[in-house]
Amino acid sequence: MRERSPLVPVLLMVALLCGPRRSDAAEVSFRRDVAPIILKRCTGCHGERSFQSNWRAHTFRDLMKPGTSGQAPVVVGKPEQSLLFQLITAASEARRMPKADQPLSAEQVDLVRRWIVQGAKFDGGDVNFIDRRNARGAEALRGGASSDAAARRRRLGAVAD
Repeated sequence: MRERSPLVPVLLMVALLCGPRRSDAAEVSFRRDVAPIILKRCTGCHGERSFQSNWRAHTFRDLMKPGTSGQAPVVVGKPEQSLLFQLITAASEARRMPKADQPLSAEQVDLVRRWIVQGAKFDGGDVNFIDRRNARGAEALRGGASSDAAARRRRLGAVAD
């Protein structure tokens, strides 16, 4: 009988612990997964007309530009260095975004994290606006939106109210 090396179980354990997590394997789409979160949870304060800290999130191009802090909102492949990720995961309520709302769910935070880790790719047609028609969860934007937000969605071809 052939004797197994004691290293086999150790190597298997290391591979399981260090390998990609199952949730990381699925490709995250900016248009389908991340844009609805940004639109619903960020553009009220960081949109086309209201842009606190001189940062806007109503277009992909603006989402990627630094605001007043000068810190990159998204550092490709590095969520811990991305200001957007730091703010949505901040332990302090005074620092955490969105400020005047409930924190993002664990699932939403994970989608943003995975999108950044996977390269923060844009899979839409035009970086100058977020295509609301094809964004999963766009129907959630209709509920409780301000008239300014509703007008903005109509102007950019969003799902009708």
